Amino acid sequence: MKNLWVTQDEPIATWVADLSSVRSDAASLQKWLLDTLAFGETCDVYSVQEAPLLRYRRERDGPLVEYLSGKVLEEGVVDLFQFAASRFRQIEGSQFRTVALIAYFDMLGRLTSSYVADLGALLKTLRPADVPVAAGLTASCPALAIHGPRISFAYPEQSIWDLKADQVKIRFQIHSDVWFPWVRGFLDDSFDLERWRDNRALAQFHTGRLNRFLSFVCESTCRIGGSWDLDHDASKKSLNFMLEPKGILLDVQA
Repeated sequence: MKNLWVTQDEPIATWVADLSSVRSDAASLQKWLLDTLAFGETCDVYSVQEAPLLRYRRERDGPLVEYLSGKVLEEGVVDLFQFAASRFRQIEGSQFRTVALIAYFDMLGRLTSSYVADLGALLKTLRPADVPVAAGLTASCPALAIHGPRISFAYPEQSIWDLKADQVKIRFQIHSDVWFPWVRGFLDDSFDLERWRDNRALAQFHTGRLNRFLSFVCESTCRIGGSWDLDHDASKKSLNFMLEPKGILLDVQA
């Protein structure tokens, strides 16, 4: 089996945009949000299809960027990915869903790609025999998870903060090593803790697009006076040699 990647409940790499310094600037925060969403779609790494906390469905409401573009003026609210907090939880028959274009090997071992909403669900179909014995390594997760606060400028008491009031931090997290050029291969029969397995065929297809997206968000964050960094405390230390503030290094040796 060529799919040696796994998915986990906990994030394995986290990047943080800190926009606390511009928390009172609704126009800048809204532009940052819309630019981030638009470029996520351009790079095929983050395209929201459904968001029950926004009462949003793409097939009914069109692209999320257009749906949100007037909200800050109408409602006095900037939702910085708090709308993704419901994750896979069903809300009135709907659940949050975002897709990314991901490469993997099909059941015949052929390199293929498709738009994926749940990497864990995909992995379960590709490695069904592993599900009963390694459920923790086939956990449901989006290809890229983003979350942060919801700021109400009209009614501040209705704001939803991530950790501390007035702290505006947006976290960009991945829960799968499908993005990395080298993986441990935990599900493989010949798993060896001292050995890294080659995942470059998949990483070369989609990770460059993720890096472009993260670099773009880094630059737009710094442009409006915020800061951006890799959160080492919320990233797997064993992966540090493949991580940098603007993404994942593809040209490293195991």
